[in-house]
Formats: sequence, structure tokens, C-alpha cells
Amino acid sequence: MPSRKLTRFRENVLHRVKEIPRGKVATYGDVGGAIAHVGEHFDPDLPWHRVVKQDGWLSDRAMRGQRCRLKAEGVRFHPDGRVDLELFGWKEKPWGPIE
Repeated sequence: MPSRKLTRFRENVLHRVKEIPRGKVATYGDVGGAIAHVGEHFDPDLPWHRVVKQDGWLSDRAMRGQRCRLKAEGVRFHPDGRVDLELFGWKEKPWGPIE
């Protein structure tokens, strides 16, 4: 399978994921809404577990490991299992829109 080029857009998304601080989360929309499009560039050293759905739900594929890693960082969840975005959503994001 040919390797896909890391476009500027993908580079920006990966950079944003790297910047999410420990104990905070950002949504897929915050990081460009393109996580599915950068999967071929997955880096296990990036904190992908800190990216959640817009409503605070975890990724369907990584839910168990993601939840454990977030809990280890002190992130708390609502009784229904969603991340408490009011407390743990990263509001100081230094990003503008990705072009």
C-alpha cells in the first residue's frame, strides 16, 4: 500500500493533538474535525485519548483505554459516561481554523 503524504492540514491536526495538556480534552471539531483523515499517521506518542466527541462522549473504538487514560490524568465523567466538558474541556486553545 503506498504511503500517503502528510499534508499541511494533517500536520496541523497532529500538532494540535500534541498540544492538548494533561488532564484536559479537546473535541474532534477543536482539532480540525479530521481525526479519521489522519489515521494513517497515527503516532502512539501523541495524546489521542484527549480528543473526544463534541458532546463529551468517547471514541467508540477506543473507549475503554481512552477512559482509563483520562481517569489517570484526573478527568472526571458524568454519570452517563461523558467527559465533563465544563470542567475538563480545554478552553485556552491557541488555534484558529485549519485551512
